[in-house]
Amino acid sequence: MEFIQRTLAKKKSGHSVRDLVLNECAKHGGKPQLMGYARPIAKGDERVRAMEKVTEQLGFSIGEHLTLAYEIEEVLLQEFDESMNINGYSSAFFSDQGYSPQEAYQFCAILVASGVTACYLDTYDRPPETFLPMRCEDIDYQGPPPRPVPPREE
Repeated sequence: MEFIQRTLAKKKSGHSVRDLVLNECAKHGGKPQLMGYARPIAKGDERVRAMEKVTEQLGFSIGEHLTLAYEIEEVLLQEFDESMNINGYSSAFFSDQGYSPQEAYQFCAILVASGVTACYLDTYDRPPETFLPMRCEDIDYQGPPPRPVPPREE
């Protein structure tokens, strides 16, 4: 949410969406590593289309943050063949509803809890070691070393 809100403020001050997106990508070595866009394994995000339908059925209009989110997606599609994911959609939607990032994080925490509960219930009667039977130590990762986490922008 901080990204979409910060980017909207910059757009309103006269910056082009294309330049904003490409400048953000430049911070990550020219790669589209924007929170709310792209997915590490799959192309596209079917959850976005589902949420668009719900948004329309409930009578919500597309606000300025969601409009910007689609503009960002268009640049990313043209330049990198990457699209918005559910986090980008949700961040823009919640921003349009007037929520702060902290408020959205607080009420979205229940989504994680409900997912964990569903996994627990699904595996409760299964034999031991059948839920996530691989341990982190079982993975022989041979890729690049972890990169440092950049400092938080204010």
